[in-house]
Amino acid sequence: MLMETRLKEAFSKKQNDINNYIWKGPKVKVGDEFKQETIKLVDCSIDQLKEYYNYCDKMINNSSKKTPGRKMMLEIIQDQRNRCNTELFLRWLNKENQISRFSFMNVIMTFFKNNPNLDKNSLILDNIIGQCPYEFKNLPVTMVLDGCMDTLGLFLKKYITVSFILRQGVWPSESERKELPKQKLTPEFILNYLGVNPKHKVRLNSKGLSLEQMKAMVSLRNKKYSEMSTLQLETLRNRILYALESEITFHIRQWENRKKQIQRVLESKGVNEFI
Repeated sequence: MLMETRLKEAFSKKQNDINNYIWKGPKVKVGDEFKQETIKLVDCSIDQLKEYYNYCDKMINNSSKKTPGRKMMLEIIQDQRNRCNTELFLRWLNKENQISRFSFMNVIMTFFKNNPNLDKNSLILDNIIGQCPYEFKNLPVTMVLDGCMDTLGLFLKKYITVSFILRQGVWPSESERKELPKQKLTPEFILNYLGVNPKHKVRLNSKGLSLEQMKAMVSLRNKKYSEMSTLQLETLRNRILYALESEITFHIRQWENRKKQIQRVLESKGVNEFI
């Protein structure tokens, strides 16, 4: 117990020692390798520190659609998840209840007509229909209406790179393991099976995607939600978008921590108000 306490104290002291804070520059390719310069924050000028602080803040809060900050990316991810889920709901509605998109669009429009004082933008699916699966209850009604009219727009995969998808790992399903000889389940075989450039890396991981799910993801392109396969929609909604959300949340914590470090260094230089 004493040893554990001392280790925690030592770790905390190291974490709060401004002499340990560093700033990493951009990675630059030199020959066949990437190099990254680092500089101690205590060795930086006040203007440099302010510049780094503003850069951190931009990485978190930038509202540009071309280069969104991490918080805006979380909003984009939630929107994409809802749009995947909307398309899945409409397919479920047709398959399980034989209700077409046109028919359900009329249900929504009739509800709006009979309730003119309600705020359409605040309504969720649970407000107008009952007995639908729990996973669909909180879908925005206006988004479902867009789905009925096939105006959900394009799914943009710019934030979901092949490298990110492969990092989730692969774990063949039971049926896939029966079809494929065990000696073939190597990273090289998997990349070839997926049709992915062998320069990428992939590993077997019991928490990973099945080969079918992985292939559905690496073959994903920018396309209308209504044109995507059900497997793609489900894998995005249930796995990939949550994994991306977790990674982005981690990035936010890192940038916020770096801002705090810069503030501490600036305070040590006598600068208390700088933004």
